[in-house]
Amino acid sequence: MGIYGGVVCFDGSVGDSNGLGCFERYVVQYAPLPAAAPFLGVDPAIDDYLTPVTNDPLASWNTRSGATSVPDGNYRVRVWGFDECGNNRVDLKDIRIDNTAPIGVINTPIECANVSGRVEIRGTATDANLAGWVLQYIGGDATTWVTIASGNSNAVNRVLANWDTSELRACAYVVRLIVSDRASVDCGSGANQTEYAIGLNVGCRGDFNRDGFVNSQDYFDFITALFSGCQ
Repeated sequence: MGIYGGVVCFDGSVGDSNGLGCFERYVVQYAPLPAAAPFLGVDPAIDDYLTPVTNDPLASWNTRSGATSVPDGNYRVRVWGFDECGNNRVDLKDIRIDNTAPIGVINTPIECANVSGRVEIRGTATDANLAGWVLQYIGGDATTWVTIASGNSNAVNRVLANWDTSELRACAYVVRLIVSDRASVDCGSGANQTEYAIGLNVGCRGDFNRDGFVNSQDYFDFITALFSGCQ
């Protein structure tokens, strides 16, 4: 069963296969499962589509907002074509609607924490239709996002990674968690996604001036900063 969200686009063909030019109209409708009733039009502004279509868009359904928005769940979609000779044919497809963004949270470390060495990153990455999650950092000598860890199973308040910062330059870093689901959202333009980011100071807390050494100069630099106040 396909999983979709936002605006769902239906592509296909509806026409007069006998070549006699008897095509009349078609409708595109949806109904909740398991009842499969009542069927409603995917576009309240269009009751009937009057032009045959060959391997092109048939209609679209805004499942997230407006008069046709629906709760997450399973639905049956039908395309029903009619000709002027009293013939008709229907095609049914069951799909799942998912407009709920995944949950993605970094619990520890906390924002602006000072960390060093091996850092345990604990958090939550879950979704009913999870595709996967990735944990990344940027900062210091890293000018693009670097992957720390990734996964494709739900994680609830557990260790996502043990991040080894021992070789990183003492500096400010951003760590982000991106969680994605399997929904094809807005006609396939993307998926439901959640991003959670925190800023961290990597390096020994005692290395106040970030020169890579803990010595008396850190004390003097601290005193200087202390009495300088906030400008």
